[in-house]
Order: sequence, then structure tokens, then C-alpha cells
Amino acid sequence: MDKIEYILNDSEYLQSIERLADAEGRLLEEIKEEARTYLEELLSEHDPFTDSVMLELIKFTLSRGYDETIDVNPEEIHKLGKLMRRHSVAFVMTHKTYIDMWALTLVLARHGLPLPFIFAGINLSFFGAGHLGRKAGAIFIRRSF
Repeated sequence: MDKIEYILNDSEYLQSIERLADAEGRLLEEIKEEARTYLEELLSEHDPFTDSVMLELIKFTLSRGYDETIDVNPEEIHKLGKLMRRHSVAFVMTHKTYIDMWALTLVLARHGLPLPFIFAGINLSFFGAGHLGRKAGAIFIRRSF
């Protein structure tokens, strides 16, 4: 069973969407199909092969404008590793480009830490890039301003 089917067949999830269908006066099957559409849009994972391809792409892209040196504090990286083994960690960044997230991804990879999932605008989910992104931890979201 794939991940989406697993979620759609989870008993707690089914109870939640049954309540939603009742509250909105809609058919359960209609809600299920809408939920499937959203889950397919949001599903993301870290595939080891795709992650290695993305890391090479990130290194190549960053090397066009920066040297490979990223200064880190080894003690803080060690603390971060301990924290990441015990808890989920969210890196909240403000940025206008993806360079900050790419630099963070390289640092985590170089120190054997889990690669982050990232949020990206759905506009970046175009042919090829969307599939590659989803296999490398990108969650594409719809934004409005």
C-alpha cells in the first residue's frame, strides 16, 4: 500500500473526514477524492538517490558564485545532531532565494545529519522539477499574498 492509501485508510483519518462530510453536508466519497488530490500535491519524501543528485546540483550551482567553504561551529553542529536525534527540528528562514536553504542542506549532509524537508511555491513544481523536488524533500504549497 502506498503512503497516500495508508493515510486515506487510517481509522482516525477516516473518522475525521466523516465528521467533515457531515459538517459540510457533502458526500464522503467527494471529500475522500478531494483529500487524495491534496495529499498527492503535498506528498514529499527523501529518496537517497535523488538526494545525492540534488546535493551534487546544489554544490555545482553554489560553486558558480561561492567557494566551497561554509564556516560552522563544530560544537553547535554536535548539539544540533543530538537535538535532531531526540526531536523534530524546523529551520525557519527568511529568504529571497534558496541559497540559504541550499547552504544549510550541504552543511547537514556533510555532517551526516538528516536532510530537511522544505516548503516551496507550487510555481516551482513544473515538468520534471516537481517530481525531482518531491523526491528530495520539497513540499510544494499554494501561496497567496
